[in-house]
Amino acid sequence: MRGLTARGITALAVSVGACAISLGATATAGATDYCVSEAACVAAGGTNEGTGPTGLKLALDAAEKHVNAGGPDRVLLGAGNYSQSEGFSYGGDPVLVRGAGVGATVLTRPALSGPSVLTLTSAGSTVQGVTVLIPAHSGLSGATMTAGTMEGDAIESASAANSVFALEISGGVFTHGVVDAISGTGVESRGGEVLYSTIFGGGIGVEALAPSLVKGDRISGGSPVFSYANPLVLEDSLIDLGGTAGHGIEIVGNVNGKALAFLRHVAVVNGKGGTGIFLNAEKENATALLENSIVSEVETPVLVFGEGTGTTASFSADYSSFDVAESEKKTTGGASATLVAEHVLSTLPSFVSPLTGDYHLAPGSPLIDAGTPGETVGLGEFATDIAGNPRIVDGRRDVGPYEYQWRGPAVTAASSKATTDIGANVVFDGAATTVEPGDAVTGYQWVFDDGTSVPAGAVAEHAFLKSGLHTATLTAKDTAGLSSTATVNVKVKAELPVCLIEGGCCEGAACPALSRSIKSLAVKPLAFKAALRGGAIASSRGAQVTYSVTGAVGLADFTVEQVLKGTTNAAGSCVKPHRGLKGRGCTRYSQAKAAFSHISPAGGNHFHLTGRAKGKKLAPGRYLLIGHLASQPHGPFVTANFRILR
Repeated sequence: MRGLTARGITALAVSVGACAISLGATATAGATDYCVSEAACVAAGGTNEGTGPTGLKLALDAAEKHVNAGGPDRVLLGAGNYSQSEGFSYGGDPVLVRGAGVGATVLTRPALSGPSVLTLTSAGSTVQGVTVLIPAHSGLSGATMTAGTMEGDAIESASAANSVFALEISGGVFTHGVVDAISGTGVESRGGEVLYSTIFGGGIGVEALAPSLVKGDRISGGSPVFSYANPLVLEDSLIDLGGTAGHGIEIVGNVNGKALAFLRHVAVVNGKGGTGIFLNAEKENATALLENSIVSEVETPVLVFGEGTGTTASFSADYSSFDVAESEKKTTGGASATLVAEHVLSTLPSFVSPLTGDYHLAPGSPLIDAGTPGETVGLGEFATDIAGNPRIVDGRRDVGPYEYQWRGPAVTAASSKATTDIGANVVFDGAATTVEPGDAVTGYQWVFDDGTSVPAGAVAEHAFLKSGLHTATLTAKDTAGLSSTATVNVKVKAELPVCLIEGGCCEGAACPALSRSIKSLAVKPLAFKAALRGGAIASSRGAQVTYSVTGAVGLADFTVEQVLKGTTNAAGSCVKPHRGLKGRGCTRYSQAKAAFSHISPAGGNHFHLTGRAKGKKLAPGRYLLIGHLASQPHGPFVTANFRILR
């Protein structure tokens, strides 16, 4: 089956990011802010339209009459309950209506017959951060949309409400919201898009002949999805039957016309008996194309019914998971029914936790990387899954609404000491948390940069036998075989602790200081050319540096500073000469051009100075080499001069 990405479907794909507007957006230059029960808006220079429903009506009327200049106007609502007998509507130039958040800003109306609580007919307008509350009255809808966007809103029914439709949409986009219908239909779609939302109660009804898109939704209760004579794209969505015996998806060709549905990356789950997908050519032909989808935990996964005289019910499935043997075809009155299944896996999906409603694929699921081959999305196919993650990971699609992301655990590592002595034990401790739902850490291993490894585990103990900065690496592995690492550094001091030198142990003030000193620093020859390559010091080439140390083995630190001409300023400091500065000549020193350390046993020591620093040759000129013991950062210091030749 290749028809699922046929021409014409791309027209239904809309970038969700394009319609998203931050709740904290600032006004566009030239736009007008209309403030309702919102002191901060007034303080920022907005037009105060008053408070409550009267203020909201005045603000909407003003925005509707106003011609935009420079960008959409804004109607900013404070928290509160806004109730008006005729409901609220907007159909003017694009406007942003922003509430204080779901549950804080509530739009409703008295329990009277009439229009919806909220009607949006303005293309380019957006309503954000409000709750639309349907009052306890039969026949009243929550919101009606023919254009525009509702983003991050909730439509709820009062406890005794008997609404016909919680949301009626024939155009525009309802996205990242919640529809909770106690009775009637949750969403009645005659076009438009319902994206990344949660639909409780009456499910989604799709009618008429305008293309409808349902993408990234979690739908449950009642009859979750029923579509009559409508080009429907249902993608990246989870349909939870909630233990009932109904139909998860019902597609019917009736008196309104032929039915056509494209079903991609859908999961129909949690039925108690009943049917996963019911395709019925009642009066007209009905066609459904299923791809990369799951039907599980139902009595009859797919029922194809040719009912009307001369009609055809045609169902095709490709790279999906359901029990073909338990699916059925039925016909009456000369109708026909076909069920074609290619690359179908009749296997248990292996979800993370159906009991808690987590229908991610568990690590090791046979449906991971079992979808349509290919590393790029096809024509009309969305690039993200139900959670907004990349659709194709690891080179191939998964089956179902969730894509396993193949992410290893997140690892942290720590040590009991940041600085320690040679031969002293350090405790290393780490932890890891899994990122993928249903994943678990299966093991830990510490490895140290001196080549030592220890028994597996999150905790290890190790002693370094050489001075310097050392790295310890913790690797954690998960059930999918993926591993991640974290590192921690420990600085090992050059001096041997007194307890090792003198054969005893001591701590704190009771531990006598080691007697060490550095002297007799010299550079020969005093003038030389910088080497063409290498680091700051070498073992055989360059000028020889000699010095001597008394005491135990330790570390000597060296810096190189450039000697430059200077002029004294009014404060008596030696600074860089510049025009207008009058003072006597002096010698100044640049900041360190190079810094390095050298292990220094007691007695004479030597190394070679290359005349290079930070990967480059030092510029020709005079320099000063400064040395001190690492254990004595405040001196005493020894110095020696040298010159770099051209």
